[in-house]
Amino acid sequence: MKRVDIVCDSSFDVSLLLTGYAGSVTLRGEVGNKDVVLDYSGCDASFDDSNKGEMVAVFYGIMKLKEHLRKLPADSAAPSRINIYTDSDATIRAYNSFLCEKSSENENYTPFMQRLVSEMKNLPVIPSLKHVSAHVPNHLANPIESEHNRQDKRAVKARITAMQHIFTPNTKKSDWCAFLVPAYTEQTSEDVMKNIANAIVEKGKKCRVAIDTPFENPEEHPFIDAIIKKLTNKGLNPEEWLYIPPGQLPHSFDRTLLRHHVYAQHTEQERNVEYERLNSPDGFTTISNFSIASELIYGPLSNEPTKTGRQHSASERIFDLTKMEPPEQAPMSPVSRSQWLDKLSDYVMISHRFGFEPALRYTNLIDDEKPSRLRARQHTSLMEVIRRHQKNDDPQALAERLTDVLVDFGYPDEPDKKEKMIRFITLYPHKEPGSLITAIERKSKTLAMTFDEPKLAKKNTQKVANALDRWSKSNRSNAINLSEELAKTKDQIARVRVIGALLECGPILEKGQLCDRLVDEIVKSGFPDVSAFREQMKRSLMNSREGNFQEPETLAQFCVKQANKLERFIPAQLRQAPDTSKKKRPPCSTRGRNR
Repeated sequence: MKRVDIVCDSSFDVSLLLTGYAGSVTLRGEVGNKDVVLDYSGCDASFDDSNKGEMVAVFYGIMKLKEHLRKLPADSAAPSRINIYTDSDATIRAYNSFLCEKSSENENYTPFMQRLVSEMKNLPVIPSLKHVSAHVPNHLANPIESEHNRQDKRAVKARITAMQHIFTPNTKKSDWCAFLVPAYTEQTSEDVMKNIANAIVEKGKKCRVAIDTPFENPEEHPFIDAIIKKLTNKGLNPEEWLYIPPGQLPHSFDRTLLRHHVYAQHTEQERNVEYERLNSPDGFTTISNFSIASELIYGPLSNEPTKTGRQHSASERIFDLTKMEPPEQAPMSPVSRSQWLDKLSDYVMISHRFGFEPALRYTNLIDDEKPSRLRARQHTSLMEVIRRHQKNDDPQALAERLTDVLVDFGYPDEPDKKEKMIRFITLYPHKEPGSLITAIERKSKTLAMTFDEPKLAKKNTQKVANALDRWSKSNRSNAINLSEELAKTKDQIARVRVIGALLECGPILEKGQLCDRLVDEIVKSGFPDVSAFREQMKRSLMNSREGNFQEPETLAQFCVKQANKLERFIPAQLRQAPDTSKKKRPPCSTRGRNR
């Protein structure tokens, strides 16, 4: 190993003080005169200066190199030179000043340099920091500058990944759910909470639980105690399956979310007031409650560098059992843990539910519900998500959250159908909540259609399905099947075709699709195939009473009568299909005859 080159960079968000870093450790001639490249990346939210992010990128490059050297055999050749390339002049000056024991231009960098140099002591040689130009076009860049451009993109990606986990966490494959429970309840509510606790363990979900007010011994709370007993009976470790946020002061990524809350205030004056409120001596309880609400969503921070900064994935569901209905609007200056959950739901794309009923349904303790009540709850949940997150700049994330709500209410949890619904919502032009929800509900019925299971596809067609069942069992249905061959007039053919189409597609297709199918059958019977006739015929069917679609004979008579009526208004030359055969041209007259 002749030389080691460490090329690193960082990306810094000034408003959120969020840093993403990335780098590569290149071992020159490591294996058969071939270079070995080791990449690393991560994010941090502990710095208030972009130069500190650059220093951390250098630090983790040294750690990556030491990790690789520890894995090598004892007789392996040590590197003769270690070069670290960064575009931060402040980092290079601080490093050289610390090595020369000179006073640094910024004393805040001294702790970073102390930690950095202490990690370098076990290296074979002391690394040298060198400057590399940033953002040099690749066609003009040398190999080190090209590598720096690559690490610059990776650092930006690391920062964006952390931001996405904060504001649009991926909870699709999460094993965790979270509960905010009241400290003291009546006996009836306590029994319900115990049932939910037992059912959530049976469901195989891990729990994050917080109590709405300080509780001396959280493990003695009925809800938490029921979870611990159930886990113990199943032979599971409560420390791995249960997490109770301690309520410490926020740090790292929690502070990023708290800064976003301050910047979300409407005016500069409101931002200053909110900042002073949170940093006042009386704001300790408020900050502690914020930290608990944040850890209910994301879980504890990771002690090792990760892409998201957390030990586990975010919670799939957040259940607030302290109130039965969602607030009309979250307070701009939240104090309690429940208020912080309400406010964070405005910033973070999470599934937030209120009261015992959603928790009971999530744990499958109750599943019987009238269709009208189910539709009303679905409409309310969709409206809540749109209201909270419509101003979000990411329409894809909003579409995914709305699709998750539909899945909660029975939409097929299949990747292809979910992707079609997400694409429909993302591309839907009208974002007014009412029209958007109406379009979503209609489209969900169409996309969820399963022709093998018509009842699952369209639950509100029971009367039509019963009518078709009566027809399939009656002798008249057999006669109709034969009458199509014996029918001589187009009225008789149309009657047979309409009844057959209704029997076949009535319980599967929606009304608009069914009307299109019926119009096609009428046209095939000999009626004019022109757009005016088709449009008027479909309009007549759409405006007809619903009872017609439950009586095949009645609908057939209506179609034939209306088709004959509309046909009279079609010009005679348009009633028949044009003759596409070539007609013989008449012989050309002579010039003399023309005269």
